[in-house]
Amino acid sequence: MATHREGADRVDGMKVTTMTDRPDSFAIIGLGKMGANLARQALEKGFRVVGHTLGTPPPDLVAEGMRAIDDMEKLLQEHERLRVEH
Repeated sequence: MATHREGADRVDGMKVTTMTDRPDSFAIIGLGKMGANLARQALEKGFRVVGHTLGTPPPDLVAEGMRAIDDMEKLLQEHERLRVEH
């Protein structure tokens, strides 16, 4: 499985979004204000969302269907393409 990690050397301190080959699915790393709101909008539009954050994921996102992954390595293994957002 080929992995593309654009800007991987600068991941620390940056918002990272991973995308799968399915256009209706993506992952969000960092579920603070911006990441959580992005996840909420995606869930409302029917996207499958996977989220990772350092603390506890917002309970409303999990209740709405977001899959929380607590291990960054596992998340990166499950998603082939990676896009870094500054």
